[in-house]
Amino acid sequence: GDVYQSANAEWEKNPASTYMERIYGYECPEFNRLFTVQRDGPAAVPGSFSDAEGAMRNCDIPVLLVDGWTEMFFGGMEYMWYDLPQKTRERSAFVLGPWGHGPLMSDYWKYPMPSGLAMLPGDVAWFRYLRGGKAPDFPIGKLTYYHIGRDTWEACDSFPVGHGERTLFLAENGLTETAPEPSSWTYTYDPRDPASFPGGPNTFSHSPTGFAPQPDPDFRPDVRSFLTRPLDADISLAGKVRAELTVSTDAPATMFLCRLCVVTPDGATTIMQDGPLVLDETVPGEKRRIVCETGPLCWQLHAGECLRLDVTSSDKHSYRVHTNTRGDWWEQTDVRVAHNTVYFGAEESRLILPTETAADAARISVVRAPEHKNEK
Repeated sequence: GDVYQSANAEWEKNPASTYMERIYGYECPEFNRLFTVQRDGPAAVPGSFSDAEGAMRNCDIPVLLVDGWTEMFFGGMEYMWYDLPQKTRERSAFVLGPWGHGPLMSDYWKYPMPSGLAMLPGDVAWFRYLRGGKAPDFPIGKLTYYHIGRDTWEACDSFPVGHGERTLFLAENGLTETAPEPSSWTYTYDPRDPASFPGGPNTFSHSPTGFAPQPDPDFRPDVRSFLTRPLDADISLAGKVRAELTVSTDAPATMFLCRLCVVTPDGATTIMQDGPLVLDETVPGEKRRIVCETGPLCWQLHAGECLRLDVTSSDKHSYRVHTNTRGDWWEQTDVRVAHNTVYFGAEESRLILPTETAADAARISVVRAPEHKNEK
């Protein structure tokens, strides 16, 4: 309620290092330690929780990992799976569904995922299996994941990565397959008035979470939405999407954020993944090439749907608001306005989509096909 909202409001203030003292009236060293052990990632990905880092490397008992595509700790669990010794991983399992933290699905999500709960394993069933009971519905030693848009549960030895590639250029009129004429977009990013988006893969303490419907394109002056034309045929994305941008800023440091969405023919827009990139040191006015890489996804897009890429510099519900100043964000007190520019052209800014090939599909086994006709 009010206490929760007050705590979130205090987290948005600077410096972050005094947060617990402002909330409770005294310091909490254990909380602060989470954020001071290691802070070399994106601006608001807190700490590394390094006490647990590498804990799976010596694990010699079977482990069941369960996570969701929009769960904020998914990236860490991916590393945990690969950290398992080979012999242990062969006796373990990873189930990845279209869930958030919980794992949960929500009725306000608009994109259809009818079979999303069909593979939700129970802890008791796993332990019974380990004690010689019935085998689970998912294969042992593999990653079993829900393929969004295809509505199937599939399994493979590693996270699916499409070996095809599709390039789209950022242009004045959206995302195009042909290189545009040189142009640019400059916007004002004020950390005292940051953007916020519903849902996303790193939204945890705010609602809505996960695959939430998105606002209209260009809903703020500091948000630019680039859309493709409706797709002529189905394509399946597998892996991490890259936004390679040519940018500049007049600030000594800043942040860029790309959010990838799917738009259905009726206009409903759903967040798929996002990718932040912090520029800790910049030369004001100098153009530089950056790469905003999203988290992994596995999503079949259908003919008639569009892709939408939102470019901005903040999302206060998912990432720490960048102050546009240099130094350790944990201790920063100064805030300044930045004028950030994204450049368009044949060699400037583009979106790289990893697409599934026939060879990729051959390495995948279908664990559970939909028992109904997916209207998508």
